[in-house]
Amino acid sequence: MPYIPSDKPFAEMERLLRGYGLTTSRFARVLGKCEATARYKLRNPGYLTLYDLQRVCREAHIPAEEIRGAVKFQ
Repeated sequence: MPYIPSDKPFAEMERLLRGYGLTTSRFARVLGKCEATARYKLRNPGYLTLYDLQRVCREAHIPAEEIRGAVKFQ
């Protein structure tokens, strides 16, 4: 698992998404985007739209409560 600095505002969300087995190719399929865009959004979850998050949660079976707990606004 890659090192993710904890000072990133969405580091916990990135850990959560990767913890549910979302590889870049699977993430791209879920979003309906190319792998480059999916890789960027997976590394920078702050750029995910609510629609993207809903699709990801539904596909990866991630409870909404876990996503809410992972987002920390500054």
